[in-house]
Amino acid sequence: MEDALATLLQGLKNYNEGENDGDRTELRDGISQCQFGSRNAMMGLLLNDIPMGPSHAIGHQLGSICGVMHGVTSCIMLSPVLRHTYKKSVKQKEAQDKVLLLWNNTLRWQERTLADAVVRFVRMLDLPSTLKEAGVKEDEDIEKIAEQTLTDILGAEQGLNKEGVMAILNMARE
Repeated sequence: MEDALATLLQGLKNYNEGENDGDRTELRDGISQCQFGSRNAMMGLLLNDIPMGPSHAIGHQLGSICGVMHGVTSCIMLSPVLRHTYKKSVKQKEAQDKVLLLWNNTLRWQERTLADAVVRFVRMLDLPSTLKEAGVKEDEDIEKIAEQTLTDILGAEQGLNKEGVMAILNMARE
């Protein structure tokens, strides 16, 4: 799975750079790396029976209630979920620290937290990283997202509660 993430990160970086500077070879290489990295990451998740997390559950509702594209929902929600879950258990902290090391090694960064690395990466790709940037500003919408997340199968599997989802959504606002 580590190789899959490294391939996907490098592919997204190459794709973005190729698109920005018009280098079609770099662009095509980035697309190819993204496809391999995504496929291999998903195979790892499926073969190891790793469930999707709260970011995905909240993202389903953010998409259905506010019309935010599925991939963009991860750009917005992943960092706040990582911040929220980091101190929840030693297992979460160790897992995030391991992924951060891979992230920093792949991109030659020195970010201190995985959440910070995700924010930097999303900004590098010039994608929305907050609810506000995606046009989600109404308290009623955010409340509805929180409520509906609890009915999402992925939310139920993660043992989420409304207060926790609201805390995550509030971190994602700005």
